[in-house]
Amino acid sequence: MKAKFQLPPPEDWAIFEQICLRAFGLLWEIPDQIDFNSTNAQGQDGVDIVGVPKGKVTPYGVQCKNKRLHFKSGAFNKLAKTEIDSEIEKAIKFRPALGHLVIATSLYRGKEIEEYVRECSQASQEKGLFSIQICFWEFISDVIQQNSLLLNWYLNNQDLIGQFAVAVTLDNGETSKVFHPEFLMDVQIHRQQTPQEYEEETAGFGEAFRKAYKEINKSLPFYHRVKNNLRSLIPQRNFKKGDVTILINGQPPKLFPRKKEMDKMDLFNETYDYKPVCPFKIFIKNTGAKVIENYKLEFELTGSFQDFDIEGPTITQGINKTYQTHSRKTGTNKGRIKSFDDTLVQQDSFESYTFFIHPQMIGESTVTINWRLIARDFHTKGELIMVIQPHYEKKESIWYIAPGDKAMTRCVFTYIKQKGGFHVNI
Repeated sequence: MKAKFQLPPPEDWAIFEQICLRAFGLLWEIPDQIDFNSTNAQGQDGVDIVGVPKGKVTPYGVQCKNKRLHFKSGAFNKLAKTEIDSEIEKAIKFRPALGHLVIATSLYRGKEIEEYVRECSQASQEKGLFSIQICFWEFISDVIQQNSLLLNWYLNNQDLIGQFAVAVTLDNGETSKVFHPEFLMDVQIHRQQTPQEYEEETAGFGEAFRKAYKEINKSLPFYHRVKNNLRSLIPQRNFKKGDVTILINGQPPKLFPRKKEMDKMDLFNETYDYKPVCPFKIFIKNTGAKVIENYKLEFELTGSFQDFDIEGPTITQGINKTYQTHSRKTGTNKGRIKSFDDTLVQQDSFESYTFFIHPQMIGESTVTINWRLIARDFHTKGELIMVIQPHYEKKESIWYIAPGDKAMTRCVFTYIKQKGGFHVNI
């Protein structure tokens, strides 16, 4: 999958107006009939660019708002509602009357001002006036890239040799990655126990408990496992001369439905659920010719998955503080990556810690990482895609049912059981 690339907005207001002239000329299918509005002593009546789109009879106007991305404090710049109101009032005076007004800005999308413009548009149309639309830099950047001639013109005029650019990828060098976590598909056959199976089960339990009893004095942890399994499985025990007989009302255990155990010693083996994860790292590379400073990457995961975790730093990294910090907003799937050395020189790259997605058991799913990189004098965003295609280990198991119960077969998706336990190395 080809990485999305967001062009940096121009600093020169004249270049921005030229971009808008060409972009809306293409969108309205009038590349040669669109033009700048003449300036007079009273101003431009809220319109920098004017043209009649193909198939329309009333003129459309564009008001260009080229602004710096940040204030000196580092905060993001944004359009004020008063600016919107002022431009609308001016555009009302434009003649002949407009059918539509576009406010084009070099700033990035802002939800609050976007909603406000929609409200203004509705109010204007209710008065019998023009509709109003705001186009942020993300929209204009997409239009530029959809036309090779416009893109080449932009690159030549922007002289991007001295501009910012960044590539954000996964650890495979791509913007997408496929995972195949493994789960167990247990085909459970529920049926009545045969007389032969009854005899085998009785003998098997007796032999298993005799072996377990001999191990009790050898291993305290083993003793606790035996005791806990017995308590959960068998409500009554009768120990006599080293032989163990399991009785419930004079019969072997009759818990239903009850799985047919091929090896009765499995009841006392220590096991755990192997819970697969989908590990990935995020790489950030400075592909431009300007140093990227004071940067951080914020992200949000969307899609179908159970949870995600973050790998912690090693002791050495933590003491020396030479690596990075991660943070996750509690109760959300949002996170942030920030390097201790927050300067990324040309062609240098940054590698994150490992992240772990805990996938869902059933069915394929897609997880999208929507990221936004924020730096001094630079801001861009994109997405990374992870496709999760589970593989299933298929097994059959026999389950004994109580007399009178209906036989059936069902599929149960679960974790694969592994022998052993978890150990922590200090």
